[in-house]
Amino acid sequence: MSRRESLDGWNAVIADMIERGAKASDDEFGEVVDYLAANFPNTAPAAKINVNQASAKELAVGLGISEKQSSAIVQYRESKGKFKSIEDLLQVPEIDSAAITAKKDRLEF
Repeated sequence: MSRRESLDGWNAVIADMIERGAKASDDEFGEVVDYLAANFPNTAPAAKINVNQASAKELAVGLGISEKQSSAIVQYRESKGKFKSIEDLLQVPEIDSAAITAKKDRLEF
């Protein structure tokens, strides 16, 4: 009851539940997200995410991307070194560039 998330945050929570085996139709999941966002909103400003320090889980939840994409970011960072800009981050294969660009104000390098 104390957890508060933005619409993107609740979408990430539900995506994580789906990856863990939760079963429902897309419409049902959509209704759950809408309910949670309406009744348990995050009214605090979104926290910055340091892409050079965040775990895959933190990246997934904070940026509203899949764990597959967030794991790709961590693997790329470990093999190529720290990111210096959003342009570096967008070089990660399999990354949803639109999702990352939409959250660029939340990124720290």
